[in-house]
Amino acid sequence: MIIFYFFLFFLFIFGPVFNTIGTWADSIFFISILLSIYHLFNKKNSIPSYVNYFSVLIPLSIFTSLIALFYPKITFGDLFQIVFKPIRIIITLIGAYSLFILIHNKYAEKYISIILNFIFFSVVVHAIIMIFQFHVPSFKEFVYSYTNTGEYRSSFEYNYRMGGLSGGSGGAVLSVVQSIGIIILPFLLNVVFTKYIKYLYFTCALIIFYSILLCGRSGIWSTLIFLPFSILLASKSNIFIKSFNLIRIIVLICIILFLIINLFNSELDESNPVFYAFNRSLDSFLNYNETGVFEDQTMNTLKTHILLPSDIKTILIGDTEVIVNSQFERSLNSDIGYIRNIWGLGLFGTILYILPMLKISSLSLKFFFYSNISKLLLLISFITLFFHFKERYIYTRMLFSIYSLILALFFFEVYMKKKYLSK
Repeated sequence: MIIFYFFLFFLFIFGPVFNTIGTWADSIFFISILLSIYHLFNKKNSIPSYVNYFSVLIPLSIFTSLIALFYPKITFGDLFQIVFKPIRIIITLIGAYSLFILIHNKYAEKYISIILNFIFFSVVVHAIIMIFQFHVPSFKEFVYSYTNTGEYRSSFEYNYRMGGLSGGSGGAVLSVVQSIGIIILPFLLNVVFTKYIKYLYFTCALIIFYSILLCGRSGIWSTLIFLPFSILLASKSNIFIKSFNLIRIIVLICIILFLIINLFNSELDESNPVFYAFNRSLDSFLNYNETGVFEDQTMNTLKTHILLPSDIKTILIGDTEVIVNSQFERSLNSDIGYIRNIWGLGLFGTILYILPMLKISSLSLKFFFYSNISKLLLLISFITLFFHFKERYIYTRMLFSIYSLILALFFFEVYMKKKYLSK
């Protein structure tokens, strides 16, 4: 039975979109629908109250769709995606809560440990899929034949950036999703007391990190920036001593890993695929090693993407063209999530769009010292909001699935234990 539950968690987080059928064939969405129906079919269950915080997205999508009707190139599919997005978000939230209830009812004594382990090992399994895709191109082509549209920004992305089951050829969002597996590790180690089991977790973390190297740089930065915070937040007692020891271990692992990678790159033939994959992900660190100057190409690019609208109409209600155009046909040359939100939804629409995330973040901060889950939710919320400065991360597939599961844990730990969120 535990394997079945793990399989549900994996599909809920990494279930692919079968793009060869259509963008609507989203297995995460259909799994969420089934879980939601199962949850609501039981009269004892109800929709968790925190879903109300996200209901503001419904009138926002209706208003945006009405504005979109005046865009001459709008299609029915475009309108459907605009209206469908808040529905997908809400159903994902209910599906996550249903998964939580299933685990809590079955394993009441250790439900937190099991859910965090399911998330962690789901990321591990997906990392193995990505690694296998890289080293066995025929496997990658088989998976992509069902999950990808065949559109890639470059041949480099197809050959050297692995997408796993994400429906793309890898990239920033997926790399950060993979990094979440490493970032929750300190919270898992709080409930692991056997030395050899801890070695297993560290080995799995290295597998995840390898998948990040095959995917994108953002996941590397996410790990380096937020793992120390995770270690500090997860510590329960002797915080300074425990944190120092854990940081020392992690730093030692990172140093050894980077030395191996650096040596590996220097010894590899430039025609080797691993050379190109690692060079792309570690170029800032490798350039620093060679020149002594640290320069991140992504940061340089993002500086040119800070483009704000100048006309009042776009500032107030947004521009539909920015919402409906894909990355291959876009008119706004900016990846930054907040910039694209402002152009697409207007300033007030953008505030409403991120308001649920801000509200949940404030609640997790309010109950910061009540539970470690509060700290973990706050951390993942901050990671999402932080990387939205790079590109669109808020409410994205996979990352929002993990967020929804942690939110369900938080709701039970705080609200259902007589700590009312409305206070």
